Amino acid sequence: AVGVGVADYVKRHDKELANFSAVFEYDSGTFNATGLDFAGSEEAGCIVYEILKLLEPWGLNNYEKFNRVSTDITMLQDKGVPGVSLKNNNDHYFWYHHSEADV
Repeated sequence: AVGVGVADYVKRHDKELANFSAVFEYDSGTFNATGLDFAGSEEAGCIVYEILKLLEPWGLNNYEKFNRVSTDITMLQDKGVPGVSLKNNNDHYFWYHHSEADV
């Protein structure tokens, strides 16, 4: 079931979450990376954006802000932990997702 692991983690470590700088989860295939999706405060978003500027020569500076990124870390984001997920060219993700090629 979706969220069982993160729900247990939040329950066990709730008092430690204030120490987290960010949580990163990626579940969109192994396609060419283009940057990061981000969910969190404006201040934290500015830091991510500045880091991505350093990656511009490699075309990895695509940045997009969301209320939440990645379902598997939603509960952590709801507790105020900034969320980050790799942005990539995953146009063909569902060609493989949950198929025999998804290994």
